[in-house]
Amino acid sequence: MTTHTFRTRTTRLWRRFFPFGQALEDSARESNDDEQAPGNLTFITSLGNVVAARVVVANTFADRFTGLLKRDRLDRDEGLLLSPGGSIHTLGMRFAIDVLFLDRYMRVLKVASAIPPWRAVLAPAGTEFTLELASGRSAAAAIGIGMRLLWSETGVGADQ
Repeated sequence: MTTHTFRTRTTRLWRRFFPFGQALEDSARESNDDEQAPGNLTFITSLGNVVAARVVVANTFADRFTGLLKRDRLDRDEGLLLSPGGSIHTLGMRFAIDVLFLDRYMRVLKVASAIPPWRAVLAPAGTEFTLELASGRSAAAAIGIGMRLLWSETGVGADQ
């Protein structure tokens, strides 16, 4: 089996079993015409609290590998959604982050707060997406385990 055939088959399987991930990929591609940066999404809790108004989707190996390493800081309304997600590390990073581990329905499986640089956090079973946020955002948005996050392509104010 060639590499192309393997990649095509695995992509088809991934899209079949994880349709939400495909919707994120499609929205990241289609948002190039928007005023926001490509791939920006807004995440809010089911209670209406804004988690992050400018979330970039990292759905390629290169984007997930680089992650936040090139950043000096993360603004309070910014985030990075790793799709597919899993365990994370902060090796080489210069700032602390909050991390939300989400299942395929965007339910919070685990909240890891204020992870300092040079640490690793294991993802719980069932993790499909990992949302990296500025340190303190999970507490500010009152995020708890089992809470469902909602996303949209249109920005809402981070001051809500």
